[in-house]
Amino acid sequence: MSPGYKTVRPRTLTPWCGPRGLGLVGLGSAAIVLGAADWMQTDSVDPNVSRVIQGVLTGVGFLGAGVILHGPASKRVHGLTTAACTWVTACLGMICGLGHWRIALVSAVLVFLVLILGGPLERTIHALWDKDDPEPPSS
Repeated sequence: MSPGYKTVRPRTLTPWCGPRGLGLVGLGSAAIVLGAADWMQTDSVDPNVSRVIQGVLTGVGFLGAGVILHGPASKRVHGLTTAACTWVTACLGMICGLGHWRIALVSAVLVFLVLILGGPLERTIHALWDKDDPEPPSS
């Protein structure tokens, strides 16, 4: 949840990535690095696996980008959490493929916690922001 803490946005920006999206991306990044670091310590290190991991992360990143929508009438961006879920799911799948079940299990539990607790936290942040900082007039 620590990366999700960095969601404080400047007053002038309306679109933002909430604690769920940032938390999921941070969690997926940490999990894949832990899995890859454990994999690098084994005796049978195949450099092609590193290329596969890079390709999957890039490809799924493009897939997630297709889910993100920006409404022309509003300044809201939709689909960031869905894109982050898609990406973290790919990370968890690769960790399972590397055989690091403990990292995958702990990460999956943390993903559910971020998704369950991140929504109320995000609504609280929005309520506090909207009370103190009204939307800027559209130009």
